[in-house]
Amino acid sequence: MFRHRLSTYKNHNELQPDELRRRRENTADLVQKRNREILISTLRLQDKTYLKEIEKEENIAELPDLTKIICFGTFEEQFIATRTLRRFAYKEDGPIHEIIECGLLPLIVERLSSASYKIQYQSAWTLSNIAAEGSKQALDVIKSGAVPILIRLLQSPNDEVKEHVLWALGNVAGHSSSPDNRDFVISHGVFPPLLEIINNSKR
Repeated sequence: MFRHRLSTYKNHNELQPDELRRRRENTADLVQKRNREILISTLRLQDKTYLKEIEKEENIAELPDLTKIICFGTFEEQFIATRTLRRFAYKEDGPIHEIIECGLLPLIVERLSSASYKIQYQSAWTLSNIAAEGSKQALDVIKSGAVPILIRLLQSPNDEVKEHVLWALGNVAGHSSSPDNRDFVISHGVFPPLLEIINNSKR
């Protein structure tokens, strides 16, 4: 009775023992392959020489590895990775589109809140370079949620952080073709900390 019902089921071939075994073997092969890739990638990221090569070569093919370093690396590794991204974004015809498309922008914004001033100012500098590319890229920076954090960092005790934050906010707000960007920055309270910086510089 059971065999008859099974044979009439429209997908009964999927339930055959040989088919199930083949699927288990395929799944196991995929898992093993993925684990090997993760292991190799982890070993490469732990190799300081490899990290220096990424920075030296500035190859956009390394963007996925830079993403992992920014997420999981030590403070020093994250600093090198954000500095490399900043250099990518500064180059003429740099891979800004690729940086945005591969999802790095939110990670850069997250690093604005790092406990390391070095990572903070490299992140702000990277955002400044991205926003300087054009009004569309400046809007991408706005959409990433960077502006409120950048404005808070105007009160940072670190002068380098404040300098690059000012550049970033200026590039976001400064495109004449996009007054909405300027209004957005103003609406988030940029003037009080900005005036404080100006007044302190006069002392």
